[in-house]
Amino acid sequence: MPVKKALGLPDKATLLTYLNAAKGAIGHREVALAFGLKGDDRRAMKAMLAELTAEGAIAKTGRKEIA
Repeated sequence: MPVKKALGLPDKATLLTYLNAAKGAIGHREVALAFGLKGDDRRAMKAMLAELTAEGAIAKTGRKEIA
């Protein structure tokens, strides 16, 4: 996936679209880099990923990877 610059914290729909477009499992770091997230935005993104996992929209494939 090409790295995008400073898009800010995405909404759930945008995040799901990005994750579905990714080939295979992708880590938190790659998601944060793709959206240019740092600090508090990165923590919010991790919380959003946890919510999506709890809802069953995505699945964890490892300690830090999601699919």
